Amino acid sequence: MDEYEKEKEEGTDRLQDADVKMAFMDALPVAFFAAGSAVIARRFHNRLFRCGAALAALSGSLKVLWKFLLLGKKKDIPLLNRQMKYGMHAGFSLMSAGIFEDWKKIPARRLLRTAAGMPQGLFFLGGCAGMVLMTYFAKNMDHGKASSNWLEQTVNTAAQGAFLAGTILTARKMVK
Repeated sequence: MDEYEKEKEEGTDRLQDADVKMAFMDALPVAFFAAGSAVIARRFHNRLFRCGAALAALSGSLKVLWKFLLLGKKKDIPLLNRQMKYGMHAGFSLMSAGIFEDWKKIPARRLLRTAAGMPQGLFFLGGCAGMVLMTYFAKNMDHGKASSNWLEQTVNTAAQGAFLAGTILTARKMVK
């Protein structure tokens, strides 16, 4: 049985002890990512970066929509969930390509020095620690349990919020 058939067979049984509040919680890291990307895109005028950020945010939004439909309407559309592993990777790849394309326009030393400063450096460090935890969770948690999803989303929200705070603080200091 392939992955799609397995997902269809599981259907709405997935996350059966969860409710629609989880979908709202899922939306927060996507909103934080989109806001942080917008802060960067306002200063970094590269079409590949902007398209990649939009694609990654859209991909996250579609997964949030899947969870709203699954938990609120008991309607499972697996494509909305499965697309994320492709859309998110493609978005990050485009963002990376944009950075490499315009690398010489980025004041890299000043940017890294500013990002590593205080307090924004602590926010970036916290965001990275959250992503390490998310990697561990992806490999070791039962994703069918609501408690696992709540823990993942709490960590993801904190990590994306930390990245957003670090990005805003860095951007403000780079203007000065």
